[in-house]
Amino acid sequence: MSPHLWFHSEYSYNPTEHSVSVPIRILVPLQPPLTVKALLDTGAAISCFDRALCPVLGIDDIRQGRDIPIRLANNEQLTGYVHQIDIEFFGHRMTIPAVFCPDFPEATENLLGMEGFFEQIVVAFQHRNRKIFATI
Repeated sequence: MSPHLWFHSEYSYNPTEHSVSVPIRILVPLQPPLTVKALLDTGAAISCFDRALCPVLGIDDIRQGRDIPIRLANNEQLTGYVHQIDIEFFGHRMTIPAVFCPDFPEATENLLGMEGFFEQIVVAFQHRNRKIFATI
C-alpha cells in the first residue's frame, strides 16, 4: 500500500524556469501586508531576505539580530543577522527566522529555507508540470 498525501494549496510557477519563486505576504504591524516573491530553496539552511525590507519591518539596525555565518555558493563566507518575521504562505501565517546581510546588495532575491519555514509545512514539487503543492 502506498501512502497518500493531501495538500491544501496548489501553485503553478514559471514554465520556463528551473527554480520555484512564490508570492508570500510579509505581515507588518499597523500596515497592510507586503507581497513579495521568494524562492523555495530546500538547499538553504535558513531563510534570507533582501535587506531593503528592513525599514518596512521596523528593523533599524540589521546587526541587532543574532549573527550567523553565511556561506555562499562560491564558498565566500559573510555574516548575516537573524530576525524573526511574520509571513503568510498560501493563507497560512507563520513566524520564521530570516537572515538579513548588510553585505548583500539591495534587491537580492528573497529565499525560504529549511529552518523555521520548511519545518512548519509540507511541500511537494511536480516540476514536470511546474506545480507545487503545500499543506500545514
